[in-house]
Amino acid sequence: MRKELIIAIIAGIIVGLTIAFGVWRANSALKKVKVVTKEPTSLDQKRSVSQNGSSKITLAAPEAEDVITQNPTKVSGITLKDALVVVSSEEEDYILKADASGSFEQEVELIGGINQLIVASFDESEGKSEQELTVIFSREFKVSEEGSGNPTATDEGDPIREKVREKLEEVKKNPKAYIGTITDKLETSLQIKNALGEIQLISVDSENVDFVKTSKSQTTIKYNDLAIGDFIIAMGFATNSNGVLAAQRILVSPQLEAPKREIVFGQATGIAKNVLSLKDKQGKEWKLTFPKKWKGPEIKEIKEGEKVVAIVEQEENIYNIRTIEITSKVETSSN
Repeated sequence: MRKELIIAIIAGIIVGLTIAFGVWRANSALKKVKVVTKEPTSLDQKRSVSQNGSSKITLAAPEAEDVITQNPTKVSGITLKDALVVVSSEEEDYILKADASGSFEQEVELIGGINQLIVASFDESEGKSEQELTVIFSREFKVSEEGSGNPTATDEGDPIREKVREKLEEVKKNPKAYIGTITDKLETSLQIKNALGEIQLISVDSENVDFVKTSKSQTTIKYNDLAIGDFIIAMGFATNSNGVLAAQRILVSPQLEAPKREIVFGQATGIAKNVLSLKDKQGKEWKLTFPKKWKGPEIKEIKEGEKVVAIVEQEENIYNIRTIEITSKVETSSN
């Protein structure tokens, strides 16, 4: 009897130590992760700029880090009424005009993977206002249809449960992406640091997540192939209040770089061979080069004094015109 009691005591001590160690390990992991529980501040919001110090353009859709499964997608927002609006995607540029209420909408073609969109508006009195927006286009990502169709029955008089269910259904229709560098890896989770230096946590069920390495071609990989230091795009759903993303698809890709595109509004001050001189509203002088191919009028069609908008790609100190449009022509007298 005494021997059995001693064995029971020893077993209890071992179990207690095991539980205590597990609690200590979990607390240590949580302290290390520092999951962002506040409303996330996107890199795109940080990049929002205006020549007059405050943004005069607000984007309605899509939202930053949205995962988009259909192409083209609509970019919409609001700015000053009748303002000139430019939407620049990875490969195409769109020039339009806001309506009398300041609203605008444009269908935009996306490329597979990361798309860094630049949206700018220009008003004669307010100048240029600009925002950048990062979204992910993936045909392979499957939006969850769980819970679609007839809503699940809930207890009558239980509005809290109904609101929770509605919130979950809304989240399932709005997939998001966490983009950054892996800083820690556990059996069922990844920790990344995004471009703002924020720590984000991703839960991973390795049996139900697609892992792909992208470079010149796509290669299917496994969870074990992911390593600390890899730059990833994790797509999934943030279904809980602490901002943890439940991943469904993870891409390993080259490091994301800031776009080298610029949107320039200004007045033509001269043309020498294939170089257009332009002065913007702030008085900055631009030298824009016409490459072999561009979208828009021919060089000879642009006259000094005319106002133009140009989307250019920077290559070292050269600004190559990708798209250009005359927005205000000068009057020419005919003899």
